[in-house]
Parts: sequence; structure tokens; C-alpha cells
Amino acid sequence: MTTAQQLSENIQRQIDCTTQLMAVLDGERRALASREAQAVEEAADKKRELAAQLEGLETRRRHLLSEAGIADTEVFIEQCKTPEGRQLGMRWHELLELVARCREMNLANGTALEELQRMVRHALGILRGQHGQQELYGRAGKPTDDASTVSLGKA
Repeated sequence: MTTAQQLSENIQRQIDCTTQLMAVLDGERRALASREAQAVEEAADKKRELAAQLEGLETRRRHLLSEAGIADTEVFIEQCKTPEGRQLGMRWHELLELVARCREMNLANGTALEELQRMVRHALGILRGQHGQQELYGRAGKPTDDASTVSLGKA
């Protein structure tokens, strides 16, 4: 199998994996919106699994380019003046678009998760009788969770 064929197969596998990741991110978004903790956790596990697969495929792609003596996929595509090269270029750009969309979706989900965490901290503060008290921040600029040690009641 030629390098172009191997790269094309690798990139198609990355497209397939990234498409699966987009579906997981969409499911995570829905789970966050409906506050389904178990579904959010399952989505996080699946995201880690797909990220590991993508990392392996990316490592393989870079290895294929290295073996061909080329440092960049774009350079390889430019040098490959065949219909196969044009197909590879289209797949590569499709992959880049999918990855960018996944990044956007993941950032949006992260923002939604942070907002939910803020709301939970606020609700816990009210339950602990700390409503109206200023929130404390740690060295990392994140709210501290010192109040989490306060008991909400006894059984």
C-alpha cells in the first residue's frame, strides 16, 4: 500500500472517530441540559476513549509522514498530484473542519458544566446558611470549596 493510500485510510479512520466524538459531545450537551449526571459521566468516559483512539491514529499519521521524509500533511498533499492526492486533500480538510467543530462543542459543554457547578455551589451555600457570604477564591483563581466540610444535617 502506498503512503498516500495509508494516509488516506488513516485520515478516514480519524474522520470516523471524530464523527463519533461529535455524537458523544451532542449527547453530553443534552445530558447537561437535562442534568443527567450518569449520562454526563458516561459521555466523559466515551470522550476519553475516543481521544485515545484519535491520539493513536494521529501518532500513526505522523509516523507515515516521517517515513516518507515529509513533515506536514499539507506538503504531502501538494506533492501528490494524482486523483488520490486530491481525494486525500478533501478528506484532510474535512477532518480539520470536524476537529474544529468538536473543539467548539467541547468548549460549549465545558461552559455549561461550569455554570451547573456554580449553581450547585450556590444551592449548597444556601443550604449551609451561607447565602450572601462572599465566595472565597484559591491560588488558582477558582472558588474554594472550604464550605463543603460543613454538615448539612445529621441522620
